[in-house]
Amino acid sequence: MFRLCLPLLATLLAIPGFAGHDAFRGVESSDNVNSRYTVERVDLTGYQSTSVSRSIRQRLNSMIGRNLDSTALDRIARRIQEELRVDEVHIRIGKGTRPQQVAVQLEIQHRKKAVDFNLSRLGYLSSEGWTGGAGIGVEFSGNRATMSVISDADTLTERASGFQGTFERTHLTRDSRFGVRVGYGALSEQWNQESLAAFATSSSVVRYGFRQYVEPEFLVAITPELQFTVGASLEHLENVEAPAERTLASNALTTSLRYKSRFEGTEALTQDLDALYTMRMATRGLGSDFVYTRHSATVAYAMHHLGQTVRLRWIAGLVNGNAPMYDRFALGNSTTLRGWNKFALAPLGGSRIVHGSVEYRYRMLEAFYDVGAIWDRDPVTRTVTDSGTKHSIGVGIRKDALQLAVAFPLKNGRMDPVFLAGVNF
Repeated sequence: MFRLCLPLLATLLAIPGFAGHDAFRGVESSDNVNSRYTVERVDLTGYQSTSVSRSIRQRLNSMIGRNLDSTALDRIARRIQEELRVDEVHIRIGKGTRPQQVAVQLEIQHRKKAVDFNLSRLGYLSSEGWTGGAGIGVEFSGNRATMSVISDADTLTERASGFQGTFERTHLTRDSRFGVRVGYGALSEQWNQESLAAFATSSSVVRYGFRQYVEPEFLVAITPELQFTVGASLEHLENVEAPAERTLASNALTTSLRYKSRFEGTEALTQDLDALYTMRMATRGLGSDFVYTRHSATVAYAMHHLGQTVRLRWIAGLVNGNAPMYDRFALGNSTTLRGWNKFALAPLGGSRIVHGSVEYRYRMLEAFYDVGAIWDRDPVTRTVTDSGTKHSIGVGIRKDALQLAVAFPLKNGRMDPVFLAGVNF
């Protein structure tokens, strides 16, 4: 909730000795009257460790020297609330040091909610079935712990079902540029019939039935928009194909670099850019039974203007060496090559991937186009299998986190519809 707080009416200024009591003493309560005043300064208070994004600070600084715009202040307050995940941002307006000038104060109140429940993902894809996950989050002393139960048939080639949890202290700000995160998971893997048939003919890919991992990470905010992480991924896999070697280790060094920012032009135009590069490197020196290097890059751009949104997304990935199945790439799910069956494209995933998508949204309506290719180079036989370049189109309805859509894979001049429905997809 946002309130334009005018602590004292202009008539109260007539009370003797009151006018000089505080810098944020009241002005006239009418927004029309307030618009006559010039903004002298804008202050953020109430949350000492907070560092809002550069775009918000630029927007606040641009108000100085201009007439007071209450509507614009409300929009900025909402942006701050969303960005910092705080309860409220109160706008207080007081007299400036000169006549016909006002001082604006945005008082930030931090979230005091200690426990929250969330439906992390719930959806249905007619070519895959159901995917779901639910969890609980607890905040205490600047830390956050999450625990969730999932059954995910969408992200990877296998269905991963079990428990995941994280502990993190990652509220990176101008005053605190460092953070830590530790992830843990215990997952049981189930395989599609197409994948099981492909395992029988593969000379390098290992099938496992249970996976357990611990992933510690250290985070550094180089700038408010640029974040670097370094850590490790320690995985233990149940090898169901070799009883004498029931447990395999897949231990890797991990690193990532992410740039995320919002650019604002006019009041009605905003642009978002999110670029992420990750690398995982597993070696014998880390006690790993798998030796490989995995690179992936994702760039997402969105432009919002008067109820319309255009989204562009590009993905590329490369694996050198023999990676376990969870680190191989998949195409043909709820976010990539929508409408295609990932088991028909690559039942054991791939070691190379390229994908691009374009989406257009107008209010609740959306349309999208996907193009991509996935291929594999067997590290033992050196043979290459290629899916070829695939295309798909689709239309749907999206309201906040809820999506209903139908996608059409374009193949041999015909289109077989695939239905998607879900929350947080």
